[in-house]
This record gives sequence, structure tokens and C-alpha cells, in this order.
Amino acid sequence: MKKPTPKQIKESGVLGYYFFRRSTMRFHGQRMTDFKTEWACREQGIVRLYAPCRDWRGGKTLLTERWVKVDGDRIRGTFIWDEEQQS
Repeated sequence: MKKPTPKQIKESGVLGYYFFRRSTMRFHGQRMTDFKTEWACREQGIVRLYAPCRDWRGGKTLLTERWVKVDGDRIRGTFIWDEEQQS
């Protein structure tokens, strides 16, 4: 199982339509190149997607962070926060 790129996560639509929208990222001072992925738990197929948020001066203030579950080499998973809220 390969680690998905932020572009692959965007194309899968797992995080919804507005998460990677240009206006949303501009509001938070982000670009697609700011987003990185890393394995949170490779055995369970959980990937951490993260990017810093910037204030109006360009300083890093917060961190956008999401966990995505991946099934095999395809991103068919779900946004993990949604699963926990329904339980």
C-alpha cells in the first residue's frame, strides 16, 4: 500500500467539495504545495494530511490536520472524524 499524495486525496473527494477549494485555502493562507501526508497507522491504512495556516503577515499560526482511511491502493476511505461522530 502506497502513501497517497495530497492531490490524490483531493481527487478522491473524501474530504468534501469545499476542503480543497481555492477560496477556502486562500482564506487560510494555504496552497496545495503546503499540504503533506504521512502514515499515522500504516497497518490500519490511516493517513495524516496536514498543512500550516498563515496569518495576514505570513506567520504560521495554526495547523490544518485531517486523518483519512485508505483501502488498498485506492482512496475509497472515509474522513475518520465523521466515523467517530456517528458512533
